[in-house]
Amino acid sequence: MKKDLLVPVKSKKNIKALKGKLKKNPAQLHQYLFSSINKVSISELTWEDPLASQVISDDSDLVLNLPIQLRDSFMKPVRQMVPPFLPPIIQEKCNEFVENFIGRGIDSLSRKLVHNGKWKESNEELAEVASRILGTLNDTWNNQAFDPEGIDSLSRKLVHNGKWKESNEELAEVASRILGTLNDTWNNQAFDPEFAKLQSEGTYVNNVILPAIRATLKCLPLGKSTFVSSSERQSSASADRKGDGRLGRRPDIMFVMKRGEKNYELLYAECSRLTCTTRKEKNDGVKLWRETNDGMYWTRKSCKPDKDEFSIIGMQVAGKKLRLSVLIRDMSEVHRYYHLHESEIPIQQSSPSVVTKFIETLLILRNVLIVNMSLLHNASLPKSVRLNISASYITMTNIQSKIDLLKQRAIDLEAENAKLKQIIKENAKRKAESLREVKTRERIEKTMLELDGCLYRKSLSMK
Repeated sequence: MKKDLLVPVKSKKNIKALKGKLKKNPAQLHQYLFSSINKVSISELTWEDPLASQVISDDSDLVLNLPIQLRDSFMKPVRQMVPPFLPPIIQEKCNEFVENFIGRGIDSLSRKLVHNGKWKESNEELAEVASRILGTLNDTWNNQAFDPEGIDSLSRKLVHNGKWKESNEELAEVASRILGTLNDTWNNQAFDPEFAKLQSEGTYVNNVILPAIRATLKCLPLGKSTFVSSSERQSSASADRKGDGRLGRRPDIMFVMKRGEKNYELLYAECSRLTCTTRKEKNDGVKLWRETNDGMYWTRKSCKPDKDEFSIIGMQVAGKKLRLSVLIRDMSEVHRYYHLHESEIPIQQSSPSVVTKFIETLLILRNVLIVNMSLLHNASLPKSVRLNISASYITMTNIQSKIDLLKQRAIDLEAENAKLKQIIKENAKRKAESLREVKTRERIEKTMLELDGCLYRKSLSMK
């Protein structure tokens, strides 16, 4: 990417706004940060510096040079996001998985087969394949992307308190699903040491990263109200932030939650090939904090989840490294960016400790996301949005009233039309009867005239 200096006016405006937010808070941390920012040379800031976009990152000199006590204060919101211990059952599952792993056989299909109208696998093997296919159908039918009717089932507001939000059994089930994807990866020849570095980013993401993410995020509380987007779909948050009809960024993966009529982007992921250059790793890191920053602005335009608690998550895959980060908005409206957790992605058969660390990272991702979904689901709406909803409700009520009146008028007209039809039918019947009477009278009169004629002629002949 091109490393241009930011437009001086824009960077100066951002720094001025950030200092204004910090100055309003009398806390020692904010005043210390305010003083430190005063010493920053704005002309040296580039598009890669979070500070130039009013974001304070935990790995910036600004934070690293804080006194220990103030640095602990800065890190406080994120400390409770990571539970200090994994349930023992997770460690046991990882140990058991590594110990019992059986790799694919070599030349296991030595017998020549022919097409003879028969299945080449046993009923049990076919049933296992069918079960896997049905599992994907279950995920599809529960995917909000294919069904606009979301189901809200997370009514209790959760907070980050250093605890897992699911039972040990539920966490073990998630871990088992992730280990299932690892089993497929370890049995995939494409990721053997001699071939792995040749694979494209797409092959890596579709065969390793995406299956692990889907296994991690499966069966989340809000069911059909969430979905994973994996086709480099344009970020609505990014497009909205850029404005003027400009195209938004396209993260490799997003996790989206629907609330009301709006889609909220709660997770962004940027990925590389298994061979990742330093430049690519740095550029993806910059993209992530920008995407999470846009995501926070996008969210808070239409609802107000709790500050210091709600976060937008970033996930970076750089070669075999898996990193989680979060961006929060603190009580002074300042955006802080934290590096939350990191692990190695065990592409090939690895030790239990590496596998466990990987599983832990993904369970932390799920845990943080559950809290964020709860906070968003229970967040208050801004006054402007409430007024719009109220106005929309009133408008819809008026429209519905008019529709009801029209329906009633249609019923009345239908009844009147039925009466008119009956009257017309009766009139037609009477008219027909009257016409028959006239014709009968005419026939009688004609007959009488003929009889009179006959009698007259007969009387003449008798004379």
